[in-house]
Amino acid sequence: MMRPVYESSADIENERACAEYIQKRNPDCTLYKLPKLSCFDYAVCSKDALSCFIEIKCRNNPKQKYKTYMISERKVNIAVSIYHLVKIPTVLFVRWSDTCGMLNMSTARGVVSTGGRKDRGDPKDIEKVVHFNVGLFS
Repeated sequence: MMRPVYESSADIENERACAEYIQKRNPDCTLYKLPKLSCFDYAVCSKDALSCFIEIKCRNNPKQKYKTYMISERKVNIAVSIYHLVKIPTVLFVRWSDTCGMLNMSTARGVVSTGGRKDRGDPKDIEKVVHFNVGLFS
C-alpha cells in the first residue's frame, strides 16, 4: 500500500512563491521543478549546467522559535551522497513566518535523532531526522 502524500494546494503555491523569490534573486540561474515525489523540489541550472538542487520548506513559525530546523535524515543522506559523487550541492531553503534562510545541506553538520510529526496519526511520520542549528542558515 502506498503512503498518502501530505501536500495541499496551499503547500504547492507556497513552494512556487519561494521558487519565484529565489529565481528573482538569482537571475543568471534557471529553476526547473522536479517531478512529484522526487527527492528534492528543484534543479538549478547555470549556463546550461546543473549547479545545485533545492529543497524548499515553508514554516508558520518565526525562525527563532526553535533552536534547530529538523529535516528527514533520508533527504540529508541523499544530498550528501550526490555531493560526494558528482560535487553538486543541495540547498535547503526555508521560509519562516518572519524571514527566509538557506543552508548547504550537502556539507552542513547537524545532529541525528528520532523525530517527526505526531499530529497526523501516521506512524511513518516518525523517522530519523537531522537537526541543523538555525544560526547556520544565511
